[in-house]
Amino acid sequence: MSKKPTFIMCICTGQCPGFKTLDLWELVNTVRREMDVEYAIVHPQLCVDDGDRFIKDYIQKDGLYIIGA
Repeated sequence: MSKKPTFIMCICTGQCPGFKTLDLWELVNTVRREMDVEYAIVHPQLCVDDGDRFIKDYIQKDGLYIIGA
């Protein structure tokens, strides 16, 4: 049996114009319902120091990850 993927959504601080109309929680709940993921995670900004640390600490070599931003 294969492990389910983990979905990680970076909201890029929410300041980008593309996020103005995004219902983040509806997106995450849709992913959880329709993609059968192990986890659905939201991070505020993966491209900064704490985001780099999160990726290094969380991502495993044998895992499957879907990252949206």
